[in-house]
Amino acid sequence: MDDTSSDRVSLINQARLGPERILLYDIIGRFRLEPMLVHYEEEELDTVREQVLGTCLKLSTGLSPRLFTLLEQVRAKLEYHEPLDLFVEADANINAYAIHAINRSPHTVVLTSSLIERMNDDELKFVIGHEIGHIQYQHCRSKYIRSAIGGEDNMPRLLRRKLHIWGRLAELSADRAGFIAADSNLESITSAFFKLASGLGPEHLKFDISVFLQQLAELQDLDGSTVFCGFSHPITPVRVRALQLIKNVIGNIQAWKEMDEEVIKLSKLMDLQAVGQVDKNGRDFVLAGGILVGAADDGFSAQEQEVLVEMLLPLINDPEEEIARIKTTEQAKSLMASSAEWLKDNAGEERFTIISWLARVAAVDGVLHPKEEELLKYAAGLLGVPWRVARKQVYEILAEYLQAQITAKIVEPVRLQ
Repeated sequence: MDDTSSDRVSLINQARLGPERILLYDIIGRFRLEPMLVHYEEEELDTVREQVLGTCLKLSTGLSPRLFTLLEQVRAKLEYHEPLDLFVEADANINAYAIHAINRSPHTVVLTSSLIERMNDDELKFVIGHEIGHIQYQHCRSKYIRSAIGGEDNMPRLLRRKLHIWGRLAELSADRAGFIAADSNLESITSAFFKLASGLGPEHLKFDISVFLQQLAELQDLDGSTVFCGFSHPITPVRVRALQLIKNVIGNIQAWKEMDEEVIKLSKLMDLQAVGQVDKNGRDFVLAGGILVGAADDGFSAQEQEVLVEMLLPLINDPEEEIARIKTTEQAKSLMASSAEWLKDNAGEERFTIISWLARVAAVDGVLHPKEEELLKYAAGLLGVPWRVARKQVYEILAEYLQAQITAKIVEPVRLQ
């Protein structure tokens, strides 16, 4: 999956957002998706291209000299030399998409008729460059993952979340390719964002970058929000600011890499965040308490971590990242104590739910070790839950896991006839 083809790294590859590249490869490797992806690409991509050929108009130099002139300018700017076909699709929506091909057959960029009609040359160069970025960075593979598995409903929740986080970074990576293609013309890129979002042109709206940046400042002042976490693309103020950062160091690709961390911070404005004191403090207590309980016996097992991650997914954008931040027992206990201070005085039934969640981390292996029980008692004390009540709850959950294990063991094994 290397996206470089020679010793010299092309401009388009230099521009890619580093953490996005790493995350995509980590997802494919961790969830062992490569065999399914290869199978899907070999079996289905020809069908996808046939659908485009059957429903869209393939453009040529003679048929559309304007677009092909722009395409060649973009290819030269990005140092992109792969075979590529350009199509137009009759559609009232202003949109574009790309299809990554294999076996050296041409890649595909599709522009809708409305996009071509509404955008000027500089805006079109950004869009074409953006889509070529998706192709070069193999971003289409994320869509193939969904199709190969049989849709998002068949995915593990953690894989869905990881792909969602990665997807927004992928758009920021492709924006960088578009930025180069559009000669770093941030005003034209901003107007392209306007048109993609609203369908309106300059006769209806005055494009003003400062308006976007003011919106961004207001978003950064919010104390947590769940409004944007479901969006597949970064919100426009984030995209504009991410490109403004690199415009300030134009001509120095290495400086772009140094700004990757700042871009990641911007992208986190759209992360899932706990809203309200109950959710925030409950999240922190379960995070820290789950780590301590999981590590109480013979170390924090993969099974225990999996249970904790599943519990935290509704409250934390990337539970694994947050778990990794807590490196010492003292750090975990400090977080538990600070969150318990609010929960003890203000939460009601939620305190019993928290104990039950921690009990599930301890009991997932069907055994409750003395040190695990000791930590659960400690957690109950911090929350002001009587240990007599909490202990009954803990052992009911342990019995549930034991019963599940016993049932699994007595199921008749499948044998070949």
